[in-house]
Amino acid sequence: MNIPEKLPLDLGAGVANRQRVLGFLFAELASRWRKSPFTVRRLADRGLLRTISIGATRYVPPDEVKRAETEGVGIPRKRKQA
Repeated sequence: MNIPEKLPLDLGAGVANRQRVLGFLFAELASRWRKSPFTVRRLADRGLLRTISIGATRYVPPDEVKRAETEGVGIPRKRKQA
């Protein structure tokens, strides 16, 4: 069996690679959804958005982002009665 000394490692570059492998930071997801990072953090704290933690940094996994974008997340606000 012929094993190369260095395996080809094409993981992409920078933020795109981190998003694919780990997930999205709250600020990146807020920018994508056009919401504030505090809103995304609040959804995660309430358990409406699944996160993973690596050290002190919390990420939202790509499959959870896909679920939230297709099914929706959170409870809509009630409209005032006129």
